[in-house]
Amino acid sequence: MRVPICNADLPLGFNKLAKYIGRHWPDGRLKLSQSRERLAKMLGYSSAYAVLRELVPEESVHALERADIVQIVCANTDPGWNVDPAAFAALMQRLPWHDIKAGRSDVNGNR
Repeated sequence: MRVPICNADLPLGFNKLAKYIGRHWPDGRLKLSQSRERLAKMLGYSSAYAVLRELVPEESVHALERADIVQIVCANTDPGWNVDPAAFAALMQRLPWHDIKAGRSDVNGNR
């Protein structure tokens, strides 16, 4: 499963999430490029470049509940990251998902 990303999410929303991940990664800070790649994989894409190639039309993005996003992200976690599952899940709960359209309770942009 995948969390949809649209043009409105790039670059600001996607990068905000990536920066947050980079600052709060359980095993220490990550470079922006690393956190962008990990975020892309967590959202269900093969790479950050794939996010750009596979943008969905803005009108087709439907808001997802935070719990649904976290479930998708946790399912897409790479075991090679060797991160503590509890710490990872806690980080995913704290992420500012409202910065991307799929994470807003009102997809028109109101919070």
